[in-house]
Amino acid sequence: MKKLFAIVLSLVMALSLVTACAKKEEEPADELEAIKKAGVIKFAVSPDFAPYEFENLNAKDEDGKIVGCEIELAKYVADYIGVDLQIEPMDFASCQAAVSQGTVDFSMSGYAITEERKQTYNLSDPYKWSDDSRGQLVIVKKGDAEKYQTAEDFEGKTIAAQNGSLQMNLVNEQLEGVKVEPIGSLNDGILSLMNGKIDCLACAGDTADNFVQNYPDDIEIAVWHFDYTSSGNAALVKKGNDKLTAIINEAIKKASDEGLLKKWREEALVLAEELGVDNN
Repeated sequence: MKKLFAIVLSLVMALSLVTACAKKEEEPADELEAIKKAGVIKFAVSPDFAPYEFENLNAKDEDGKIVGCEIELAKYVADYIGVDLQIEPMDFASCQAAVSQGTVDFSMSGYAITEERKQTYNLSDPYKWSDDSRGQLVIVKKGDAEKYQTAEDFEGKTIAAQNGSLQMNLVNEQLEGVKVEPIGSLNDGILSLMNGKIDCLACAGDTADNFVQNYPDDIEIAVWHFDYTSSGNAALVKKGNDKLTAIINEAIKKASDEGLLKKWREEALVLAEELGVDNN
């Protein structure tokens, strides 16, 4: 009886070992293999920045509700990997937190390349949608442009910047004695500026130009501007996920070499205008 029990116990242990080994072999080797195995890549975006990412309220299905040229690039990345893109819209700061926490695989949402982001995330190779020679500017009320000739002229003023943005960093680094007002979206900032709730809004140059074009009687660009030279935008990936970062870089390069970035941006500009969405 004891001998029989020992044989049965040995068989059970052997079977458990085989099962454990099989499960171990089935586990993905890295984050990229996990994505391929799942057949989907999770993507965070803040859809309030046309033509890069914005909402199409006329879309007939969920898949077409979040659109823009950066969305097209994200779709291209997913296709390049061979998986579906799962878009998870959230505010700008939450997108970055989601990448850090690993609840999404990557994010593209107009991210400038900064030293802080280099320390916090894996950054993709840079990509550019258009000429960014306008730099980083400050939007003020109509008639106030000449009041802001130097950084000291902002002392005592309330200046808004988007949460977690390059502009927020620049405000904190280059302007002293100001009250900083965090905002969720640039459109909120423009409304606050026109309603007198803030004095200034920090904004990327080409975006600032578009806002002024849309509201020429209400706002203009201050004479003073931030000391900054752009090196392009980048996708954010969780720190250490090097294989995923590498394949995203391959996809970005391929899309850029094929001239798709310019094409996607032009198409998104047209779509935004058709939907009555202000382009940035």
